[in-house]
Amino acid sequence: MVSPGYGDAGSAFKIYDHEYHGSGLLQQLDPTCILASDYTWRIQARVKMYDRGTGDGISCDPRKVDENCPHVIIILQRYGENIVVPVHDADMVWNPDDWNAFDALFKTTPENSGNAIEYFGMIFQGSRASSVITLVDDLTFERLEEWETPTIAPTLTIEPSAAPSSYCSQNFAKNPDFESGSNYHWFGIGGTPIDLESPGYGGSAYAIKASGRSNWFSGPIQDLDHSCLTVGSAWKLEAKFKIYEESTGVIITDCNQLATGDSSCPYGLLQTTKFGQENRFDFLRDLDTRVYEDGWYSFSSTITMTSVNAGPEITHMKLLLVGGPPGSVLLVDNIRIHRLEVWEMPTAAPTRTHAPTSPPTNYCNRNWVSSSDFENESVHGFVGFGATLGIASPGADGSNYALSAMQRPGSEFGAFLWSLDLKCLEEGSVWLFEFKARLLDEATGQPVRICFPTSKNNNCPHVRIMSRHNGLNYWAYIYDMEMEWKPDEWSLFSTKWTLPDALYSPDITNFFPFFVGGPLGSQLIIDDVKIQRLSRDLVPTSTPSVSVMPSTSPTVFCSKSFLRNGDGEFGTTSYWMGWDNSIDVEEPGFGGLGYALKAYDRNSWHRGLSQVIDYSCLTIGSSWRFQMQVKLYDQTTGAGITTCVPSDPTNIDCPLIRLTTKKNQEDHFTLIQDTEMEWDPNNWNKFDVVVTFTEENSGPDITWMLPIYAGGPPNSVILIDDAKIERLETWETPTASPTRSDPPSQSPTGLCTKNFLKNNDARTGSLEYWTSWLNPIGVKSPGYGGTDYVFMAYQRSGWERGIGQWLDYSCISLNSTLHFQAKVMLYDEETGIPITTCDPRDILAHDCPMVRLVTAMENGANHFDVYRDTDMAWNPNGWSDFDINVLLTPDNSGDDLVKFFPNFVGGPAGSVLVIDKISITLTTDENMINDAFEAAKAAALVPPILTCHSIGDPHIKSFNGTKFDNHSPGWHVLFEKDTIKVESYHDYFLPEFSAAMSNTKYRISYQNVTVAEGEDGAIPDNNDGIIFLYEPMTWVKIQANEIHNPDSAITLKNKFIYNIFITTSHYEGSFGLCSDREEIQNETPELPADLQVSDEQAKTICMDFLDTELYDDCIADAIFINNLDFIGGAANMAAGASIAETQIRGAIENKPDDITEEEEKLIANTVPAETVVGDGIRRVIPGLVEAADDAQLTSAARSLEADVEAEGAAMEEVQSGVNGDPLIMGLHNQAFNFDGKSDSWYANVATDEMQWNMKFHDFYDCPRDDSMYVTAMAISVNKTTGTDFANGESHNIMISIKNESEVFPGCPPPADPGDPVCLGEGSLQVIVDGTVYDEAGDHRISNNLRIVSHNTYDACSRKWYDYDKGIHLREDEGGIFRRLLGNRQRKLFSTKDPMDFVRNARQYMVAPHLCTDWIERRTRDNNLFEQLGGWSTIYIETPVVSFQVEYRQIRKDKSGVGGGTGLPQDMEVHGLPVYGTQKKCISHVLDAWLTHANSKMRGERWDGILGETRTLRLNDEGYEVLENRDLLLMGSDVDYEVGSAFGRDFPARDLNLEW
Repeated sequence: MVSPGYGDAGSAFKIYDHEYHGSGLLQQLDPTCILASDYTWRIQARVKMYDRGTGDGISCDPRKVDENCPHVIIILQRYGENIVVPVHDADMVWNPDDWNAFDALFKTTPENSGNAIEYFGMIFQGSRASSVITLVDDLTFERLEEWETPTIAPTLTIEPSAAPSSYCSQNFAKNPDFESGSNYHWFGIGGTPIDLESPGYGGSAYAIKASGRSNWFSGPIQDLDHSCLTVGSAWKLEAKFKIYEESTGVIITDCNQLATGDSSCPYGLLQTTKFGQENRFDFLRDLDTRVYEDGWYSFSSTITMTSVNAGPEITHMKLLLVGGPPGSVLLVDNIRIHRLEVWEMPTAAPTRTHAPTSPPTNYCNRNWVSSSDFENESVHGFVGFGATLGIASPGADGSNYALSAMQRPGSEFGAFLWSLDLKCLEEGSVWLFEFKARLLDEATGQPVRICFPTSKNNNCPHVRIMSRHNGLNYWAYIYDMEMEWKPDEWSLFSTKWTLPDALYSPDITNFFPFFVGGPLGSQLIIDDVKIQRLSRDLVPTSTPSVSVMPSTSPTVFCSKSFLRNGDGEFGTTSYWMGWDNSIDVEEPGFGGLGYALKAYDRNSWHRGLSQVIDYSCLTIGSSWRFQMQVKLYDQTTGAGITTCVPSDPTNIDCPLIRLTTKKNQEDHFTLIQDTEMEWDPNNWNKFDVVVTFTEENSGPDITWMLPIYAGGPPNSVILIDDAKIERLETWETPTASPTRSDPPSQSPTGLCTKNFLKNNDARTGSLEYWTSWLNPIGVKSPGYGGTDYVFMAYQRSGWERGIGQWLDYSCISLNSTLHFQAKVMLYDEETGIPITTCDPRDILAHDCPMVRLVTAMENGANHFDVYRDTDMAWNPNGWSDFDINVLLTPDNSGDDLVKFFPNFVGGPAGSVLVIDKISITLTTDENMINDAFEAAKAAALVPPILTCHSIGDPHIKSFNGTKFDNHSPGWHVLFEKDTIKVESYHDYFLPEFSAAMSNTKYRISYQNVTVAEGEDGAIPDNNDGIIFLYEPMTWVKIQANEIHNPDSAITLKNKFIYNIFITTSHYEGSFGLCSDREEIQNETPELPADLQVSDEQAKTICMDFLDTELYDDCIADAIFINNLDFIGGAANMAAGASIAETQIRGAIENKPDDITEEEEKLIANTVPAETVVGDGIRRVIPGLVEAADDAQLTSAARSLEADVEAEGAAMEEVQSGVNGDPLIMGLHNQAFNFDGKSDSWYANVATDEMQWNMKFHDFYDCPRDDSMYVTAMAISVNKTTGTDFANGESHNIMISIKNESEVFPGCPPPADPGDPVCLGEGSLQVIVDGTVYDEAGDHRISNNLRIVSHNTYDACSRKWYDYDKGIHLREDEGGIFRRLLGNRQRKLFSTKDPMDFVRNARQYMVAPHLCTDWIERRTRDNNLFEQLGGWSTIYIETPVVSFQVEYRQIRKDKSGVGGGTGLPQDMEVHGLPVYGTQKKCISHVLDAWLTHANSKMRGERWDGILGETRTLRLNDEGYEVLENRDLLLMGSDVDYEVGSAFGRDFPARDLNLEW
């Protein structure tokens, strides 16, 4: 600390004497606040920096975003891996001589938040220079609530609506030619030294120089103005580059101009940053136009921006000039970057994305790794990916050197090679990847042995490929499953790999191979690297598999049970969901005690119980074991199910598991059956299956995993108990011989899992299964792609005529989602001219292909529903893709559906519809279902489409239905909204004696441009007078009516009058006569003085419109025309309006003008070719078919996953216990210290069934805060009647230290090989009823007491509470500790193998990945009890209660804790003791966990220190008390003392009034 601080008051933190730039001010933060993503955190501080020698202030440029300015490093740990997030304040205004305000935001994402976060810390750092002192004051780090806004909002540049072209075409590079003699505006990337060199290009004065470059990614950088960075804009970078070797001055002229990814060539990088997102880099390369002149390269490259790297959310834009080999100097001059005008944009894709089409002979078949053996002691061409690269010695096969990747935070990090030559990449090309590899533990230098190449696991060396094209990154794994792994030698990785379609595109821009693999903490060493494209004669006959890389690859321990609450012993169904059926628990469970899980109200075999489980360990080739106890009975009668025949795999009356996995956005259902199960219909049955997974349903691209426990006939109840799912290690063999089930390569087939259509592509030239809709149909050749045949519907009198199939509707459940796909084309039947009037966005027109779904229901109702592809890109001169997802409604789906006919229709009358490659599937893809649902929901939320009209006199009917007249002459706005304006001109059309006025002109404007106008009868010539406008979507129909009588002597002023119809759903907030504003008044003119038309004459003329809303308008028009020569015009106007209204209404409802009687007969007389059983009842065909509603249920399960998880976590009782310091872990997540006094016994848990006491001991030679531990524990079981024990047995069990003043005393070797060894090197003993057990072994004391004890070491010991420096352990994401399970009286005491105790505890060990090898060897050699060790593990199993106890002993110098004198003797400094080395801090520690308690014990009263935590206590504010010992316990320490090890009485029992 230093004084004064900011504002000349108080103190400030001082950062100094830092050895490396990562040093700073560290504070560990509470991880419970970072559980949710999409939260914003704000970091604020006052900061200044000065030179420690001179005291001068230090300058820095916050815009450079490097380590020379103050910044913050966020450190998180997730799944054992570190996540580092730098936070900079690029907008900070820096004053080197004063305090500066640091204010920056940090936003959490799913990758850096969540329940899996184990550590959360912050480092505030200053300059990386060791000579700089940084002062920090007023440091705050707070999470903002959603309603909070920072006082200084992050800068967002809003994209101008119309940026001036002159401004955006300027050179955005500031100081582009350096002729001022300054490098102002330019900075060095990552501190790269930059300067000026003379002469510049063409003999100019200066160019900018970047020197001291250790890699290609070093050079000048500049912030650019991003106000013109709009989506779709094209930008051009031009510059002059020169590179030369810094050590020799030799100019480099051999830059590989053909290889797009060769970093030896200079090029540009455009860095863009979107608000709240990470930086994005886009490469600007010049492949074809680079010209070499006097040592200078002329560079030119163009890039087109997309929504990913442009738009109003962009907050920063930087230009980086890089490239050239390590050790080279980069010169740049005449820099220009500007936005191209529209007319300047390239007509074809920029040349930078295409490689030359004709590489030299054998050019692509060479080794693409230039420094493949590293004998030049250089890593040239390789770049570290989250790793530090170096040179290791010796190399492979006696060579001198190899490449080493160290300090890797995970298996996916290592070394990557700059892009292969893109012109050598061809779809289907085959490549050889070969290298020699070793893996060493970085801490110990020992070889890594846990590599199993056949299982495609990440612990083995392998290659990852990143391909970038079309703005997206694509990943693939390459494994050598035949590699022979030799831990103590070099191992050869050699495999051939075919470039898959997904990774290739003509527009590919990058292709990087990554050399990775090996467990966390390992060093990867590679040598003799070869990457070569093979000649055709070397191509393998089969293509190696490729797996897509997940977005993150956390290190996860996989040897655990993945099901939670698998036995229902909570007495609840926590974590479980029904599969469209009810679930509950039922008593008794298996063995006659406790609970079992129950699924009932099941109408089909596929209903049951489901649970979402962790999928991170579901690797290809891994074996999983599925176990349960199960029974089935009839829900009505209670009788056991006798129709189960396990040996018949088609029998679905047996219990089975339907495993749902989501891969590549598709759900896969794998049926798991135990064909060797011995079925007893009246008892519990053991289900035990091992499944080895394939690429179809496993791998790194799996994103969801859900087992459904199902099977059995309809109306049967399924009970399961002791359900368990675990992944087996490669060396593990189940203790029994379960059924091995190889899952099918794909989901079981059935009517509901494939294309509903038969003969979907006319390949045979047949019309089989197809029918017409009142028009002829046929086939013609060629079809799509120029081969086979295609379907056609012709002689079509209207758009609703087409071609379709009557389909089996048995799979169409209520609200199913269907996926329609087809290739479509339209042309005029008479002329053959393509149809150009199709606009897919126009939802009122019918000139585009569409689906008209005809359905019939049991109640006799017929439904016609039209579905359009409004996103279809219509190609009138070729094929177009029709692709939509449709969410069906109760009107056209469900159990009462009896006919189902999708009819492919659309196009003008007289057009031919051509269609091919047609597919209708019941989709299970969650994204498709959501798209269909959102579309339906959006349609429901859109206001109804309404029509306003101005007809006749004119009579106006607004959108809201208000009717009025308007007789004001001149122009009037009918409708104006956003970019659309519709106007009409009112004028008289008869002279003198007539009061009749009408619309005599019209004008339609769009974006301030007149798009249609007319008078004298002119109407828009497209689509029958209809103008379709976008944004907002609006239809305007213009109808001209001629008022003409050749026998009349009267000359009309206007002989054409217009009816105008405006149809839209965007009328809210509009302006004009149609908007129904209050100022609109009904204007009824006075009748003519000399009436020539009577009421009766008018009524006669208008009689056809009686009982319609046009009747009164027609009469009014006739009277106001007031001339018998032209009175018929009133009827003509009304007739035209009636026709137009009918057409518009029919289009809005997506129906033809009339559902004809002929169509109704067609529906009634058709018997669809559906699946019908003899009695006429529609059924799903029995067999291994999927449920029609799986898609909906899967989607529902995903939506409920978070709620079910939260409910399950809330219902769990946490595992509780005592850790040796002593720290109490309560039953409701409490954690607090209990001081006690040395050598006293305390009651921890006291019930009627059991009492658990513990003894403390103070080790006086240890520091005061590290000296008191639990050194003995005493357990009395069956204290009362002995009802849970045979013959009333009771036991007193004590675990204690033989000599508390001595550690590691040693013990004599076993008399014979294979004999057990002593526990804890002679320190530990277990005493049961006076008998001492001090050797490792499986001690079966009685029928109701079993103790398994063995020695262990640190990695295999169970984590204690403060193992992670106080971070609460989060296991199973269900609380701080594993749940307190109920236990039933079973025969597990005599059947459970001792190694099962160890294997079941793996997930809670300190370092399970390091312990796996030890467990494997113990299992293989069967020598668990022969292991030596100073630490020990003890398992105590009784019917009442179970414990796990961990014993540790410690010996260390007292000076090793908190520093020391460095001398033998102790000293006192300022009254504080400073310890020397003459005394040793020795201690013994017992950590104990209460792991099981039976239901009877859990129903009893609990007293004692731990027992009182069963009651959750609240403070005065109503919050849970979790840490305050004084509020958590009723008594003081002395109130919990008992007189002896097995004493039962203590005063605090009488203080506990909660019971």
